[in-house]
Amino acid sequence: MSPNSSLFKKTKKERTVETLARENESMVREISILYKISGQLMTTVSVDEVGKTVVSAITGEEGLGFDRAVICLMDEQEAGLKEIWRGEKGEESSARDVIIPLNKDGGALAQAVQEKRSIIINIGSDPVLSKIWFEELDCADCAVVPIIAKDKVMGVIVVDNSCNNRATTKENVRVISMLANRTGLALDNARLYTLLDRTNKELVEARGLLAEAEKLAAMGEMASTLAHEIRNPLVSIGGLARRAIKVVNRDSGGRRYLEVIVDEVERLEKTLNELLDYAQEPEEVYAKKDLNHVVKECLELMRREFEEGFITVKKDLRSIPPIWCDARQIKHTLFNILLNARQAMPEGGAIWVSSSVEEGDDAGRFVTCTIKDTGGGIPEAILHNIFNPFFTTKKGGSGLGLAISYRIVSHHGGKIEVENEPDQGVAFSVKLPLNPEPRGHNVYKPKNKVKKQKIE
Repeated sequence: MSPNSSLFKKTKKERTVETLARENESMVREISILYKISGQLMTTVSVDEVGKTVVSAITGEEGLGFDRAVICLMDEQEAGLKEIWRGEKGEESSARDVIIPLNKDGGALAQAVQEKRSIIINIGSDPVLSKIWFEELDCADCAVVPIIAKDKVMGVIVVDNSCNNRATTKENVRVISMLANRTGLALDNARLYTLLDRTNKELVEARGLLAEAEKLAAMGEMASTLAHEIRNPLVSIGGLARRAIKVVNRDSGGRRYLEVIVDEVERLEKTLNELLDYAQEPEEVYAKKDLNHVVKECLELMRREFEEGFITVKKDLRSIPPIWCDARQIKHTLFNILLNARQAMPEGGAIWVSSSVEEGDDAGRFVTCTIKDTGGGIPEAILHNIFNPFFTTKKGGSGLGLAISYRIVSHHGGKIEVENEPDQGVAFSVKLPLNPEPRGHNVYKPKNKVKKQKIE
């Protein structure tokens, strides 16, 4: 064997050692990066922060060094993948409004979700991949890696090295797959934390509502007792004063005092009736009703008031489905709000009344009636008190109108929302659920009319 041959074999061994050393160094670096990223992900409780951390780790200079990355998560409502985060060369960029279907039109992304496996594919051969990148690079390969947690696909990570014309290899996919597994666990933890936090807030709110309900129940019981104790002597005073007016000379100075007594007794009787309405649980009779029809009845009742007060009423009552409700109580609620709007505009103004169907926060549907006025709005300092019983800023007011309205709507499973614009006006939105026949309530069922038979 010649010296040259021996030298060649030695050089080949050295090259093999150097290659292995570089691979080991690269592997150690990748494991170190993944370990660092895993630590960050496990301490992150925000879904958005998880996505930003992963994108930064994939494309950052001190990260895995890929040129570009896009993360898409499953969107249950759209039944597809929705682009959430995007990054390029260590810099974050805004995600594009892209929805990828999970059928054959979804290309490699849909295939990776359905088969729960990673895919290396040429960008130019997949129309979907061409759409999600800002630039179309026909000669570049990219990797599509599913994000899986607890055997459930949560989304995909798409990466490439096309900017530097580097190949996307199986080793690249292996590293991204390891990162995707940790990303899935982090996203699952973040979503569970978000759900727990929301549930905790709802429990705190429910506890506050329960305490408020107990306080109002005690107050209502006390108010009911006082109202009954006051009503009997008040009726006697009013009756005697009315009789005295009939026998007192019209020109007598004492007649004026008797008239004041009668007026004040009537005002107190009205307050007592409102107090008893608030304190007592009303008998509810539910039936299917068109809310637009109830609104029109209230507007007709207030028509004279509006005309005398120079108030213009503008209506936008859209076609809405009927709802189960106690029409008498809902009419009382809307009447209270309309009356408040009238009293807020002593020199005239405008009222807008509209109806619509809206989606609720819990995916339920509501029929909404909104009443907006130009009465100058509600001072911010007292806005939080407007539904409290006995709170009023009106002279001679009982402070029970909105409290009764709030209770009625709550019993119907709905809510009242207030949109206040100081010095301009206020809008009250009564939202009633589109639900089936309520349980635990009396339900009015019209009797079938008996057809009269014609006797020959």
